Amino acid sequence: PKDVLLDESGNLYVSDGLLLAVHVIGPEGEFRGFIGRTDPSDKKSTPLFRAPAGLAIDGDRLYVMDRFLGLFVFKLP
Repeated sequence: PKDVLLDESGNLYVSDGLLLAVHVIGPEGEFRGFIGRTDPSDKKSTPLFRAPAGLAIDGDRLYVMDRFLGLFVFKLP
């Protein structure tokens, strides 16, 4: 893991440099999927990232800084 972040609803976000994705874990510890994959439920699907690192949330937006590709912004549900 490169960074971890907890949102106000209790969801945990973990940027993973090995799997090239951000894991989303719900407040009860349940796996909710990957951010940064073409198929959010499949860790083998094509990644959007090359080196996801820093995470931040502002309102309904998740910001992911990739060391090689720059800033990605995702709208949270």
